[in-house]
Amino acid sequence: CSYANLNYNNPSWSFPDVGNKNSVDAEALGHPLIHESERICNDINIPLNGHIKLVTGSNMAGKSTFLRTVGLNIILALSGAPVCAKRLSLPHMFVYTSMRTQDALHESTSSFYAELKRLKFIIEAVEEQAGLAEDSKEKQHVFFLLDEILKGTNSVDRHTGSKALIRQLIESKGSGIIATHDLELGKLEESYGGHVENLCIEVEIKDGKLYFDYKLKKGVSE
Repeated sequence: CSYANLNYNNPSWSFPDVGNKNSVDAEALGHPLIHESERICNDINIPLNGHIKLVTGSNMAGKSTFLRTVGLNIILALSGAPVCAKRLSLPHMFVYTSMRTQDALHESTSSFYAELKRLKFIIEAVEEQAGLAEDSKEKQHVFFLLDEILKGTNSVDRHTGSKALIRQLIESKGSGIIATHDLELGKLEESYGGHVENLCIEVEIKDGKLYFDYKLKKGVSE
């Protein structure tokens, strides 16, 4: 009943094509909780065999909102609901996120350590699926959404750790999107033969004011 109501109230949404796919392919993908009068939609195509989109941009540019846009629509699609997109095709897959990890005083856990535990959990999930035989009925793609990874440490360790994490995820055939302020990570695109692609969401300054268009563009943020 909830999904029928969702479909009735949003006639511009579509039902996804869920099946034997090797990518997440979306046209005019939008955040389902932003009103259509303010919603900015983007296209995205993510191969699911060890491919990472690196999204750079300033604060308030819309990186985190875009990650949530992708994640929410994937969950809607895999649960049988209509999606906030003109078109969305994807396979059955596992979805993992590392966003807004928090400290836990009762566990003597800092936010940085909480994030490390979360990343370890995601790496193990990716490697578990990579270790299954290709014809295994349990084998599925692992898709991750990571927001500002390792932000709780110094810039040198964050950069070094992020590069190592990206390399490990690609080697284990994991795919997903990483939003980051670390522009130096953009250099990885040249080293990974198509397994890393740089995307950005830019902010313009005109007459001393900030202007946000929330549109994905190719390249590293300037």
